Amino acid sequence: MGKSLGTGMLIPELGSSSLIRLVWYNPVMDESHRWTLPDQASALAWVRGRKDQKIRCTLALLGEFAKTPDEARTGLEGNIACIQGIASQHAGSSVSVKLSAIGSIFDQATCLDHMLRITREAARYPVPLELDMEGTGSVDLTLDTAFECRKEYPLITVALQSYLDRTGEDIPKMVSRGIGIRLVKGAYLGDNSDFSKIQQLTEQDEGILKALRAPFSLGTHDPDLIAWTRREFEDQRDLVEFGFLKGLSEITKVRLAAEGWRVSEYVPFGPGGDAYVMRRERYLRELAAYGRAPAP
Repeated sequence: MGKSLGTGMLIPELGSSSLIRLVWYNPVMDESHRWTLPDQASALAWVRGRKDQKIRCTLALLGEFAKTPDEARTGLEGNIACIQGIASQHAGSSVSVKLSAIGSIFDQATCLDHMLRITREAARYPVPLELDMEGTGSVDLTLDTAFECRKEYPLITVALQSYLDRTGEDIPKMVSRGIGIRLVKGAYLGDNSDFSKIQQLTEQDEGILKALRAPFSLGTHDPDLIAWTRREFEDQRDLVEFGFLKGLSEITKVRLAAEGWRVSEYVPFGPGGDAYVMRRERYLRELAAYGRAPAP
């Protein structure tokens, strides 16, 4: 059993006896920071703890819906600083960017310019770069931007949402252009809201990726989907990475990493995370309404 060393948390780890035990690994954690961390320094400290557990982190600077050039410039500078912080510590993490944080709402040309500047900075080190997906109205812009970024840098991933009917067609387009896929169910309003239907669509999308032999990250806390994916990809583990959010499924993510699966964790940080936290809390309420819970 681990022990508390002031503010922080105990998290599960697979011990030498193959039993789950709790170990201290990070000094920056309390209930108010379940979903997010306050700043870049604490995020990089979190990364170091996860690295010891063979869990890769994706850092995401909080802040959405920039409405002015100054706000978009803040998003640009914050993402560049995050890339530099990861590189300085050899952290092995990636950076995820929301286009709405760098100008897509008011000027798509500014947004693309900012995203290409972020891409070029990532390429200097190199640090893998991910484009997050937002509402359905931003899908084409996000995919088009990913195409432009991929022309300059190969380590580009884009999030695709299984609750959109178009995703099965978007997957081969992305793969053919050498763009990585992070497959998620979706946290905004999509084409489908039925829980079982979205499970089926996610499995279908995974099947497309498997047929293409395209490595991908699966972002889910659904115990049924995790179990299905483990069975389906047991002999092709190199194709799948299990992606989790900070604050959920601690036992599962550590166990999977200890069993040799590739595992990542999405770690948002910084001020301005109200919208993000609201989506996470809504997700838990919706699961409870279905009589379900995330993987432990």
